[in-house]
Amino acid sequence: MGVSAEAILVNARKVYCINRLSIKNNSPFKALLRNPPLLMTILYLAVVALGTALLSLPFATASGKGASLMEALFTTTTALCVTGLVTVTTATYWSLFGKVIILLLIQLGGLGIVTAAAGIAMTLNMRITMRSRLAIAAEKNAMTPRGMARLIQFVLGATFTIELAGAVILATRFVPVFGWKRGLWYSVFHSISAYCNAGIDILGDSSLELWASDVIVILAISLLIILGGIGYPVYRDIISRRRWKKFRLHTKIVITTTAVLLIGGTILFWLLEHNNPATLGKQPAGVQWLSAFLQSTTTRTAGFAGVPQGSLTHASALLSITLMFIGGSPVATAGGIKTTTLVALLVNTRAEATRRKETTVFKRRLPAEIARRAATIVLLSSLWCLVACFIITVTDPNVRFLDVLFEVMSAFGTVGLSRATTAIFSTGGQLVLIATMLFGKLGPLTVLYALVTKQRIETEFRQAEEHIMIG
Repeated sequence: MGVSAEAILVNARKVYCINRLSIKNNSPFKALLRNPPLLMTILYLAVVALGTALLSLPFATASGKGASLMEALFTTTTALCVTGLVTVTTATYWSLFGKVIILLLIQLGGLGIVTAAAGIAMTLNMRITMRSRLAIAAEKNAMTPRGMARLIQFVLGATFTIELAGAVILATRFVPVFGWKRGLWYSVFHSISAYCNAGIDILGDSSLELWASDVIVILAISLLIILGGIGYPVYRDIISRRRWKKFRLHTKIVITTTAVLLIGGTILFWLLEHNNPATLGKQPAGVQWLSAFLQSTTTRTAGFAGVPQGSLTHASALLSITLMFIGGSPVATAGGIKTTTLVALLVNTRAEATRRKETTVFKRRLPAEIARRAATIVLLSSLWCLVACFIITVTDPNVRFLDVLFEVMSAFGTVGLSRATTAIFSTGGQLVLIATMLFGKLGPLTVLYALVTKQRIETEFRQAEEHIMIG
């Protein structure tokens, strides 16, 4: 996920000449301010603590008794990380106050904490400092802090415009069923949740299953998920360049990969499930394709369930796990390893298979460091998910392994789909899922750079080279 903090800091120093900080060498904040990924990690943990405190208040629950610390912590994390896994039913367990807090956390997680804070500062005509620009660049995976103010304006404008449009469309279906007050509230909540790829709903345990035949609702939710998952750089490129030939390589890769995954996933889900009476088998042909499309879309980090996930065939469950691991695209509201990471690995593999010295895609050459970062992301992600599954199989030996793997991959990809119910996992298992959600939201490289606080600047000195045998 994204570019190294080292690259951000080095480029920022070259452009802005900020090689001196007005902080004493023995300041405890020195490492924090010089390491934007570490700053971002601490900010997310701080918001998790605040959200947990708010959801622990008695009037945050419908019963007025207050949520347990674990329930409040898990719900806060799943909302801020725009995941969607829940241990309690959001629609009935939380009061209106609790649901508003959850919605604010979803919006904050979708925008990004640093981006949201900078947007508020700009609204109040406050100056965006260099350190703030570095933090924003780290959160948005930008190479340099150039143009961060314009990016924030675009992100906020695009987000609120799309969410408003989605709410208006959903209102045409929800208002006639639930009335004006409740219908508008449902429309706003689900529009924000879908665009931010959160997947948290207030419709009840069945999620979107009761709306599976409603074309407007399903397509509106799906489109919001797709728009939230392709990333803001793609928006800006499409608006400014308008023609395929002029699009940047990033935009071409994201659009092409997203289309292939959506269409391919839809076809495969239909083929695997259209004879399954527990999922698509009893639905009319048109509704079957609609449900298959939603399943293909929602596994790309959204989490709205159109069919019972526990009733999927093993093949469909494996397909869902694969799509959840891939996720959406960079600088978006989605999780996973990202579409561009997948493509970088695939084209690098093709180059190795054909003995080519250069890695090319769409007639453009990819830098060697891109493949290295992609490999690092996939390795770290795989190792984390493997360790998480191992720990949960120890803490929850009675849960089937497929359900554990599905839950862990859903947490890492910030998806929110669950074959069982998340509440069946023990406290230890839920803590592992919480850590996995944060890992998936922040990204493997961000967590790695946050832990490695010592920054090394490249020099001309090189160690002697020697080959080893691999494979």
